[in-house]
Amino acid sequence: MTNDDLREAIGEMLGKIKQASDEFDDLVTEASRKGYVGDLYRTDYTVTGRGAFPMDMLRYAVSWPHDESDASNITYSQDDDNDTETYVIRLSKYHRDAMPQLCDERWEQKFRWKVLRNNTIETVKI
Repeated sequence: MTNDDLREAIGEMLGKIKQASDEFDDLVTEASRKGYVGDLYRTDYTVTGRGAFPMDMLRYAVSWPHDESDASNITYSQDDDNDTETYVIRLSKYHRDAMPQLCDERWEQKFRWKVLRNNTIETVKI
């Protein structure tokens, strides 16, 4: 391979890098315009209720168990056929808005579970 061949190969590589960089800039600009870029928050909150934990609320509220003990409580609640025990479960979620959407009304109206509001909601900017 001659020096001219190397220069040509390097020139082609630099052109591809420039093109990829421009495409990346365009994608970031588009994502920013659509609101996908910006501050990210994590909110930890607590729900309480009797009987089986409403698993669909994990999807609907875009949340997950805060830790292993909360995951275990969710599992144990699935075996509670008589709605005899009250469960307190801590959940977490990531979101872009400064104020999290915790779906309070759906928890209460559809499943008779409640989002605890007094000193149980902690939101941190990441």
